[in-house]
Amino acid sequence: MSEGNHNPVKVLQIAIGDGSYGGVASFLYSYYSHINHGKVHFDFLYCGENSLKSKMNTPVLADSKITTLHIMQIKYNGIKGYIKLLKALRNFFNDNEYDIVHVNTNSSFFCACVAYALKGRAKLIFHSHNSKVVLQDKSRSVKHFLKDVLESPCKKYMLKKGDFFFACSNAAGANLFGKKILKSDNYKVINNAIDISKYAYNAESRNKVRKTDNFVFGHVGRFTRQKNHKFLVELFAEIHKLVPDSELWLVGEGELREETESQIKNLGLEDCVVLWGRRDDVADLMQGMDIFLFPSLYEGLSIVTIEAQASGLTLVVSDSISPEHKVTELVHFLKLEKGTEFWAQEILGIMKNQADRRDMSAEILSAGYEIKQAANELENFYINRIQGNQYK
Repeated sequence: MSEGNHNPVKVLQIAIGDGSYGGVASFLYSYYSHINHGKVHFDFLYCGENSLKSKMNTPVLADSKITTLHIMQIKYNGIKGYIKLLKALRNFFNDNEYDIVHVNTNSSFFCACVAYALKGRAKLIFHSHNSKVVLQDKSRSVKHFLKDVLESPCKKYMLKKGDFFFACSNAAGANLFGKKILKSDNYKVINNAIDISKYAYNAESRNKVRKTDNFVFGHVGRFTRQKNHKFLVELFAEIHKLVPDSELWLVGEGELREETESQIKNLGLEDCVVLWGRRDDVADLMQGMDIFLFPSLYEGLSIVTIEAQASGLTLVVSDSISPEHKVTELVHFLKLEKGTEFWAQEILGIMKNQADRRDMSAEILSAGYEIKQAANELENFYINRIQGNQYK
């Protein structure tokens, strides 16, 4: 993060934000932690709530301006919300200048608003981080009718005004931009990379974190519909019948935590399910797990699945997420519609044939998921594009 000899490329990172650290916020913070701030400078604009608030006092963000508009929500926003957003963005861009505006969202409406307000005053990157958009409010109101009518022109406008198109996976790219864009020279997959050294399997760390002789199934993720905790807990109930000396570790927080706790109680699993809450030592907890369960309904490219693979964990995941999650041979895909009894039997077979845990650093590095390498590539992308150089 040393200073360079010239003014750094000024990049504005825009996201909606719900105030919780994870997902996009984690991606942005991780990359900026490994980018030379003397060459590339990040400011952040949250149109909802500041999702970097837990990192505000860190050296990584010491030179960054973080603006929060308190307008957007992660769930569905009405037309009035987007009109209010458009006015706020116009005012912001009238008062602030950037070389690159990097928009992190899965909403074509949001992208269109940014493009319209920016009016070509900076290079514009749209970045898709998920393979599906699910509305919390599924009622068929006038608002939703207008959304359906406006979505196509908003997407066309976004594709016309965007200079570059990023995605965490091709599934995520196709979701926001359409499949045609995947063949474009202006499209690029930006891996959700990690610090491999932090997650690499370490027997000593495993021995420190484990306080049990039971077989430990683990999961890391916010308590949301997307992560499918209801299925996960039902699955563990089936597994526990087959493997009584087993535990389930759940790491994370979220709006459905209380609902999940009630489900655990109703199934009589209180003594064998551990709810760790939000943790800063996820890497250590992964060392203590034996199999990682991930029955998610959809994902762009989940960072925790890469972290779990880096730690040498065997993963059993839903085939609802893209095949791009499989960067090592540790990943096993199962169909959600097969049900929990089927999953439990399959997992029992995986347990019996499980290989000894080992360091997977070389495989993760080879797949392009090492953060220092990935951040350097993104840094060079910003610099070369502003200088008008080609980037491959």
